[in-house]
Amino acid sequence: MKKALIIFAISLGVSSHVFSQKTSLTPLNNSADKSFIKSETSNMTWSMLNGSNKMEIGNIQTQIQKDDEKTTIITTINMKQSPVK
Repeated sequence: MKKALIIFAISLGVSSHVFSQKTSLTPLNNSADKSFIKSETSNMTWSMLNGSNKMEIGNIQTQIQKDDEKTTIITTINMKQSPVK
């Protein structure tokens, strides 16, 4: 039984090392291809189904602003029955 636990612990350690991420992502170590990012605005609608009725519950607007040095993403959510606009 003791051998089985030791073998299990070793195999768990080896498998976690094999399947782990090689290098962690940080703002300085970012492998994203920035040539695909464009400045744009998109709108989406949140909806839910109540039986067979489809009800709109909110709208989402996402603005992507790309400069030479930085990329800014602004997401605005408007819920239909929210008192805050």
